[in-house]
Amino acid sequence: MANVNVNLAGMSLQVYDILGGFFRVNVQETTITLPASTAAYEAYLLIASGAGTVLPMPAATIWFAIIHNLSATANLTVQAQPVGGALPSAANSPVLTPGGIYIYANQVETTGGLTAITLVQSIASQPVEFLLAT
Repeated sequence: MANVNVNLAGMSLQVYDILGGFFRVNVQETTITLPASTAAYEAYLLIASGAGTVLPMPAATIWFAIIHNLSATANLTVQAQPVGGALPSAANSPVLTPGGIYIYANQVETTGGLTAITLVQSIASQPVEFLLAT
């Protein structure tokens, strides 16, 4: 049963052609809403040195994750383990450059999902912000 709604609202996707002076893409995406039972949020978490930090999951499987690299100078690797799969290696995981954002968003809790997220820093004490929900 849903206790909270997690909304990703107000997304505008735009590709502007600087030389031509026009938008190649200008789309307003609809709000993505997940009726969730629980959520975990941290505004400022320092990632441990070495093997990284395993994020505290609010449940065994989550369907919504947003991770924001708060560093102005360092990259962050996001290792996200899908349901029924293995945790990918750092070499096979997305890298967030400074200020980058990782988004995994579903509107239903029927298929898919993530069972673990490990963040690997490129500098000591790298800050991140995250929201996880199920």
